[in-house]
Amino acid sequence: MVLLLSLWLTACDEVGWNPFQIHQEARHWRQVIKESDEELLTLPDPRTVAQTHQRIGFHGRPGSPAWIMLDLGHSVTPDEVVLISARVSDPAPDDPIGGFPPEVSCWISESGELGSFNRMAEWREVFEGVGRDLPFLRMPNQGYSGRYVRIEVRGSRARARGQFFTLGEVVVIEKGVNQALGQPVTTGPSIENLPRWTAANLTDGYLWCGSLTGVEKSGMNGFHSAIETSPEAVPKWVEVDLGESMPVDEIRLVPARPADFADIAGFGFPPSFQVMAMGENGDEGRILQEGDLPNPGDASVCIPAKGVSARRIRVVATSLWQRSQDYIFALAEMQVFSKGKNVALGKIVSSSDAVTSGIWAPSALVDGFSSQRVLFDWPTWLDAVERRTSLERNRASGLVNLSMSEAKFQQSLLRGIFILTLTLILLGVGFLFFYHGHQTRERARLRQRIAQDLHDEMGSQLSHLALLAEAGERQSDKSETAPSFANIANEARDLQHTMRDLVWLLEPQSGDACDFAVRLRTTCQRLLEPAIQGIRIEVSGTSPNRHLSLEWTRDLLLLVKESVNNCVRHSQASKAHIKLSWTDTTFEWSLVDDGQGFDENAPDFEPGAGLRNLRLRAVSLRAELLIISKLGSGTQIYLTVPLPKQRRFRFFARS
Repeated sequence: MVLLLSLWLTACDEVGWNPFQIHQEARHWRQVIKESDEELLTLPDPRTVAQTHQRIGFHGRPGSPAWIMLDLGHSVTPDEVVLISARVSDPAPDDPIGGFPPEVSCWISESGELGSFNRMAEWREVFEGVGRDLPFLRMPNQGYSGRYVRIEVRGSRARARGQFFTLGEVVVIEKGVNQALGQPVTTGPSIENLPRWTAANLTDGYLWCGSLTGVEKSGMNGFHSAIETSPEAVPKWVEVDLGESMPVDEIRLVPARPADFADIAGFGFPPSFQVMAMGENGDEGRILQEGDLPNPGDASVCIPAKGVSARRIRVVATSLWQRSQDYIFALAEMQVFSKGKNVALGKIVSSSDAVTSGIWAPSALVDGFSSQRVLFDWPTWLDAVERRTSLERNRASGLVNLSMSEAKFQQSLLRGIFILTLTLILLGVGFLFFYHGHQTRERARLRQRIAQDLHDEMGSQLSHLALLAEAGERQSDKSETAPSFANIANEARDLQHTMRDLVWLLEPQSGDACDFAVRLRTTCQRLLEPAIQGIRIEVSGTSPNRHLSLEWTRDLLLLVKESVNNCVRHSQASKAHIKLSWTDTTFEWSLVDDGQGFDENAPDFEPGAGLRNLRLRAVSLRAELLIISKLGSGTQIYLTVPLPKQRRFRFFARS
């Protein structure tokens, strides 16, 4: 029977139909699909919105090369340049909507003269047509600076009327700020069809997906003015007080789409308005934008401020939006960006008047949400959408591979079901018992032998090295080499203690809870005594009568040593209190000192590897770790670790 199974498995291997391997492949692809589905639920899924503003993008003609150039107004060092595709919400049934170019390169220059440009990045599609589906293309900079950004396009897309390419927006990101917003654009030959297709659309802030939103749902609609029966009840205004004057780079007005009017995009957005930047003294300030504007629908209205200093940003509706037989002014959110950060978030909002129902409130204007979803900044949104695109591609590949694996597995299973069943019963039981006994004995002997060799060989050599260093220190007396000998001796002693801990972990008794508690106590005492005088160690509870795994004891011992070493090295404490306590299901350990403490929230605090290692080991142990510290008030560390689960059948357990 064993021979038959061996022959059958060998034949399956030769033709690539090993059922065990195929089953593992199928499990792998199921896990890939499951993890992708779970993560996709947390990532934004941008959809093409109705572009009521009628500003879609730029429609270019092919050239050798075709080109687009932006004048940023001043020298910048971009983190990246992002080319956003142009998508229409109402494509013709038989007309391709994807005109993203098949090959592009990005250049930057201080003067804008030909020959002075440095190439930042370039891209070309690997397979024909791949670029049509790109939501955007990120082109990272290599540290170049300049005022002029030039996009060169090679190749084009075929259409019934000839060759063409399209782009929706060019975003030049420097420290989270879109430096291209509102800047002038010049291009090579193009197809102008105002206002839908023109070069100015490349820097107007309008995107095919509307706003930069995530997945988390909003609980509020936004700001809503008092309802008026006449369109003459103007002006109405709403403003955000930033708390202090600061340079403003960009203002985004997010139109409302309230839950109770979900079929209306751009709800309450004023047909004409002013955006004003106002200073500390209540002056009228500077008008950043004014005039009439087509209703933007779901698209954010992005207004460049170019670093103007302001404390208050006010939007004044000079005409009201007609709802039915009445007139209103509404916004979902006002974002004010300074140095890449939305400084309006959570700030004080005032207005000429307002509706304050359950889902409308002035404070909702700065809550970080549109009427529907959470709002992102540029880097966060780009990373999230890029991650989604990658996951969707991996998921599609996983579905294909899973289907193939399942089909192959079913065929191979039918070929040998009877042989497999009998063989698994006989070989499985025998192998488990044999493997369990043999491996347990071999591992125990190996661990004992390694521990003994380490203790006998390295322990004696380290001890001899420490003695020689101490002798050298005494003979050197006050010479310059004395500190070096002292350091060698200390390092040798420390290494000797570390080696003894390793030896102890390798020995079988390291899994005994009582012996482990004694080890922890002596380790804490040894590490604290050279530096701290007032040491108190308390042990409570009864050690459980169970085996502790090697991984568990190792991680916990290293975590405790890291905590105590941090106290000795950094706390400057004079007293330290340690508690060790056992329960039926947990082990609790705490360290309280009266040292100088620290403040992790302080701007100048630089966390070291010690705190990071503590938290990583706590995660590995599935433990609860609480670190409390204040400057001048010492540090408290509390650790609660669940005891490792006992295995009823330990065929493959480590001894």
